[in-house]
Amino acid sequence: MSKNIVYPAYLSEQNIQALLKQIHKDELKTIATELGINMQLLSPKLALAPNDKQQALFAQALVVATYLEKYYPNQIGTIDEARKYVKGTLTMFSHFLHSRTGKPDLAYFSGSTSQTILSLAGSASSVYVPTQTEIANKNGSRLASTLPFLLEMLGSDMEIHSARFYMDDPDMNLALAFYSIRALQENARPSVSYSFFARVQLDSTYLKADLQPSKHIVLAAPLYIVNTVRV
Repeated sequence: MSKNIVYPAYLSEQNIQALLKQIHKDELKTIATELGINMQLLSPKLALAPNDKQQALFAQALVVATYLEKYYPNQIGTIDEARKYVKGTLTMFSHFLHSRTGKPDLAYFSGSTSQTILSLAGSASSVYVPTQTEIANKNGSRLASTLPFLLEMLGSDMEIHSARFYMDDPDMNLALAFYSIRALQENARPSVSYSFFARVQLDSTYLKADLQPSKHIVLAAPLYIVNTVRV
């Protein structure tokens, strides 16, 4: 008899636990019961070995995602129709992005449908599997926060003007970031099917008409990214 085995590729401890703390204890218990999850795994202060911690984080991520879907369904969108959050399954490629220090600061997953390029980016410390390749940033700065660093990194990697040159034109700044995301996608070979739940950070839908990219682009910060294998 075949079964599905889930391999977490990315789990954002900070984002997962920040949302978990906002769920009322009674609602938390109800959802945990529905999912068959031990309430002990939902304690952020639980001292665990690395493998057990990964299991606990994934359980917490499932509870958070289920809570949002149950109580805020209008905030959950699809890849082609993203809302505050986006959930789905997509064949993606993955990279580590480096700062000037040479350390992998950012994890970057991306794939596309016929309508949309979806990019998921977050801290490299939240990655649980090897990424396909690494991209070195020649002119990058230290990671201050995920989103600004990503925009600077993408602009530098694609050898186009980076965000700092367009401080007086936010739309142009974003248009260049979206151009970079598109260029990275066109030069990559997505090969792994991932399921994910992420909070949308940028959506090209909101750009001015004359700056719209040729394909809808969404950039989001993942709570989790997992690979499911049937064995």
